[in-house]
Amino acid sequence: MFLCWIVPSSPVHAFFHLMQAGISPTVGHTGFHKIVSSPEGTEGLSTDAYFHYLHHRYFTVNFGTQQVPLDWVFKTYHDGSPETLEAMMAARKSKG
Repeated sequence: MFLCWIVPSSPVHAFFHLMQAGISPTVGHTGFHKIVSSPEGTEGLSTDAYFHYLHHRYFTVNFGTQQVPLDWVFKTYHDGSPETLEAMMAARKSKG
């Protein structure tokens, strides 16, 4: 939304940004990371919510999104692998 104040744009753009900011977080807070479309559960549409789920489980990781690499810069990225979990626990122990 802040970009609409800097770059001259239509009010439609501002409305779109507000709608996107209001609606897009719902996918990451549903508790599901895949919409299954087959009875076996093998086919489906990924919602990419697992990254955000890990933020809620371990509140010191995954503050941004996967598209913006700030979590890699600040060493707060967690992909759910055992190696990353081990590194996160070691960093927690060293801090306090």
